[in-house]
Amino acid sequence: MIRRAALVLLALGACGESEGPPLAAAPQRIVSLDHCADIHVLALAETDAIAAVSPGAGEDYTFLNERAADIPVVRPSAEDVLLLKPDLIVRSYGGGPRATELFRRAGVPVVELGWAATLDDVAANTERLGAALGAPEKGAALAADLRQQIAQPAEGAEQALYVTPSGVTTGPGSLVDQVLSAAGLENYETRPGWHPLPLERLAYESPDRLVTGFFDSRDRFEGRWDSLRHPVARDLMALPRTDVPGALLGCAAFPLGEAIRLIREGRE
Repeated sequence: MIRRAALVLLALGACGESEGPPLAAAPQRIVSLDHCADIHVLALAETDAIAAVSPGAGEDYTFLNERAADIPVVRPSAEDVLLLKPDLIVRSYGGGPRATELFRRAGVPVVELGWAATLDDVAANTERLGAALGAPEKGAALAADLRQQIAQPAEGAEQALYVTPSGVTTGPGSLVDQVLSAAGLENYETRPGWHPLPLERLAYESPDRLVTGFFDSRDRFEGRWDSLRHPVARDLMALPRTDVPGALLGCAAFPLGEAIRLIREGRE
């Protein structure tokens, strides 16, 4: 079960305990340009301070997508965005590689999510975004929750294979690998990077369990020739498994802490 409400209440509760009025510099017309930016804006900003979110904000792969229901949507084009007269733009990849330079030249501040190679980086980014959006207490609370999940001692040595609907998995160095480790699991995939399922190895050596991602999505990213259609891969689906909603895994963002919790609880 996704504890979306619990995470938001955690952040809101931390904010409510602070003294004094909100920061005077808090932006009042925030625009986010892609669904990874939307995640942070929807969690950290007040609804009436959000001028627009991206077209992906309401999709099932976006965390807190229900909050986006009544918020205007804007395409990540310079003309459309500038017409909204934003006082802050938040982006990860939205608008293309030159978007940040373009908007800053137009006089609009831009906050980029930044690269996160580790879960600690994700927590730090959450704190930074909270401060930029005028909600440092919320950002700190969400970052603390993620760090708590990372810090819990791992128990057991079960091997888990991460599986997507397109038959892709990932090994050491990825955030998914770090999520599995934080949940007390050893990654079955030993090759760095992203790869098709290792069918030859799976034919004679199975993992102890599966962790799946994005199987709840309306667009399951399946291909006609993907490796999940192979009989060896199909047989894997009978193993013990934890299905992780794509909204928890879609971005290098604080919902990864809930993914860790969900996987850990799935083993109990």
